[in-house]
Amino acid sequence: LIKQKRENIYNFFKNYENHLISAKVIGINKGFFTLELEKEIQVILTKKESLSNDDFYLGQRIQVFVVEVQNTTKMPKILVSRIHINFVLEIFKEFIPEINQGIIEIVSIARIPSVRMKVGLLSKDNKIDAIGSCIGEKNIRMKSIINIFKGEKIDLFLWSYEAKELITNSLKPAKIEKIEIINEKSKLASVFVNEQQISLV
Repeated sequence: LIKQKRENIYNFFKNYENHLISAKVIGINKGFFTLELEKEIQVILTKKESLSNDDFYLGQRIQVFVVEVQNTTKMPKILVSRIHINFVLEIFKEFIPEINQGIIEIVSIARIPSVRMKVGLLSKDNKIDAIGSCIGEKNIRMKSIINIFKGEKIDLFLWSYEAKELITNSLKPAKIEKIEIINEKSKLASVFVNEQQISLV
């Protein structure tokens, strides 16, 4: 019976692997948070896998990304994160139907967790504005996402397969003076901007 219960729990949470799951904060410790998932399963969210400004309270419900579910001789071990790059992807899918439906693709994400992220977008429908769809009417979609990331700065830009155009788009609103492609194969380039524009890059 114990083995069967363990297998059932493993199979249940295995379906959440690489997806978001809701969790309840039941413990706040110096180096980690203790969370309770469905079926009263407890997991550890380490500070290393948390946003630096994650400041939870007991009983709070939060979302985490299930990185991996490991089958063990005891109960399954469930690894969760709030800084994993796919946590960003899944949050965008949740709030932006066009991304969830595949109409808009997130091609690339560059991120310093808790500080800033840049998200490269590509619309597969010429009638759909990728950036406008993500921002939403009165900025409501982006506000919801920013709240989850505790105010982390989010820059959206249009993806391009042309190197110089991609660099220009990704660094907006900074005004670029010059771009030198050093090595296309290794994707290295030098970008020159006015000193006053550096903070915008």
